[in-house]
Amino acid sequence: MKAVVLAAGKGSRMGKHFGRKPKCLLPILGLSLIERLLHIFQENGINEVIIVTGYQSELIQQKIASKQIPGINIIYIKNEDWEKGNESSLEAALTEIDRDEYFLLVMSDHLYDPHLIKEAVEKVQQKQLIIFYDDSVARNELEGALKITVDTAGKIFDIGKQLDSNLVDCGIMILKGDIKELCENSKDMKELSELVKFYSIKHSITACKVGSSYWQDIDTYENVHSARNKILRSLITQKEGFISRNFNRHISLKLTSYIASFNIKPNSISFISFLISVLSGALFFYKNPLWAGIAAQLSSIIDGVDGEIARVKFLSSRYGGYFDSILDRYGDVSIITGMAFYSLSAERYEAVLIIAVMAMVGSFMSMISKEKFHSEYGAPYLQRMYDGWTQYLPSSRDGRLFIIFLGGVFNQVFPALVILALLTNFQALYRLMYTVKKIKV
Repeated sequence: MKAVVLAAGKGSRMGKHFGRKPKCLLPILGLSLIERLLHIFQENGINEVIIVTGYQSELIQQKIASKQIPGINIIYIKNEDWEKGNESSLEAALTEIDRDEYFLLVMSDHLYDPHLIKEAVEKVQQKQLIIFYDDSVARNELEGALKITVDTAGKIFDIGKQLDSNLVDCGIMILKGDIKELCENSKDMKELSELVKFYSIKHSITACKVGSSYWQDIDTYENVHSARNKILRSLITQKEGFISRNFNRHISLKLTSYIASFNIKPNSISFISFLISVLSGALFFYKNPLWAGIAAQLSSIIDGVDGEIARVKFLSSRYGGYFDSILDRYGDVSIITGMAFYSLSAERYEAVLIIAVMAMVGSFMSMISKEKFHSEYGAPYLQRMYDGWTQYLPSSRDGRLFIIFLGGVFNQVFPALVILALLTNFQALYRLMYTVKKIKV
């Protein structure tokens, strides 16, 4: 499957903020716009990308060459007439497109949600002519935006910047190679929108709403800030625990926003989270519950940063998930062991030993019950689907570490151990007894 990326323009409106470099090289959370786009292409099976360059074309090629993205064959076409507009850039790209071939056309100076590109790829495979639009753009941003109007059948009726419409073109189109005939016969057209408008008259193009997917045209520094926030907000999912979703993420996302521009690998962050867990256990051991609890909660927050960095910079890997999971278990053992030693000064040895063992077993079972389900039934364990009312119990890792945090801060370490032991084992048994009855896989 082929994608055409138009990256020939100068991006003069961002020049004062970006040193006159091509706008597609603008970094957002550690990756330039065009790098981010290529990673998304790779994830969605686009194996041939035609990049049309113009202004400072060598700089764009050097940047992409320095970042190895396997599985993608990149064809560079330099548009010597790039100042004439995007229509000339598309015409240059069409030399690599067969007449009957459907292809994805995107703008290099836009930010795109990976889910939006995935949907576009599916439309290409279905051989549909599509323009993606958004009807939720703020009124103050409509001026100067490329807008469309549609007829009752959902087909493109008109395209232009002066239209009285709130349907804004997102810079993603699915076209067919036969549009080159229109290019050859319409040399007076300077705007891509004008070309697509006439093409739509001949071949009905469907308007497709982006829905919940995000996108952002980058024209101002405010757009950069908005794009960064859209990426960060997309990292919060309903699959997470209550504490992680409603507390930890508000802090971890700020950390991710700051460190994403540095060359720090997710596994390094996982290891830092593990060391803080060990520190928490040591602080409990040396009778300092306040700072031990704080360290446990800090470890929980940092534990979210590694995954955020992996997703933001497309560094996710199976080994990374495995590495993080193993270190989490060792971190749990360190903290619970420290809590047990702290509790020995106030409780009977037998009671502490039993509760500590139950808490350790329960913390392991919380993970194992989900992982084993996945391996046996071939589907991820969805807590909201299978856990019933027990999904609200703080028995997942973010909830357990929050209980430890409260136990340390209020110097109620043994009661916190008791709560951990009861909650985690109760939920593990609940999953064993009731989950299979709800399975539909």
